[in-house]
Amino acid sequence: MRFKNVLLSVLAALVVLSGISFVFSQTITYAVNREAGMLDLHKGSSRYDIVVASNIFDTYLYLTEDGEYLPWLAEEVTMSDDARTYTIKLRDGVTFHDGTPLNAAAVQYNFDRIVNPDTKSRAAIGDLASYQGTEIIDNLTARVTFADPHPAFWFGLSDWRAGGPHSPTALEADPEGFARAPVGTGPFRFVEWIERDRIVLARNDDYAWEYPRAQHSGPAH
Repeated sequence: MRFKNVLLSVLAALVVLSGISFVFSQTITYAVNREAGMLDLHKGSSRYDIVVASNIFDTYLYLTEDGEYLPWLAEEVTMSDDARTYTIKLRDGVTFHDGTPLNAAAVQYNFDRIVNPDTKSRAAIGDLASYQGTEIIDNLTARVTFADPHPAFWFGLSDWRAGGPHSPTALEADPEGFARAPVGTGPFRFVEWIERDRIVLARNDDYAWEYPRAQHSGPAH
């Protein structure tokens, strides 16, 4: 990928040293040494996909460096004593970039799609292990069951691949094209992808829920 902007950190250092004042644009350019393979995380397996996708998608839980799981899209998650059943209570008011609400039906759709053989999932399917199905308890509550104990599903709910819900509306409209034009719930929305040149994202101005790693709520600065 070719980027023409100077690294912001270097520019900021020059400003401090020179004492010159600049008016910064609201555009940030971030360079990587390899292009993403695809942005449909249900299918892909490249770590380079996550560099971009982690801005487009949120996850149900957020895993801290200390190993603590914090609420994010899920307001609460409980596990049965045998580690075969997880009940996910979603945060109210979350919407995908296309306006589709994040509800229990969307949770069910995402997990069912990952395990569907037609999806040909490479990595996300590993988070679902012996997945049996998702039951819709109410509009914001889904119950996920496994044939065998699956305590590692806590991590799966914080993993961008299985735990980052994709818009069911966008997937139904263009299941193949979604990989090049993803729709999530994250602080940034997809704008365009010019192959071997750039992937452009724009701030999601409707982002109204707390991002655990941020020091403020609402849209990104």
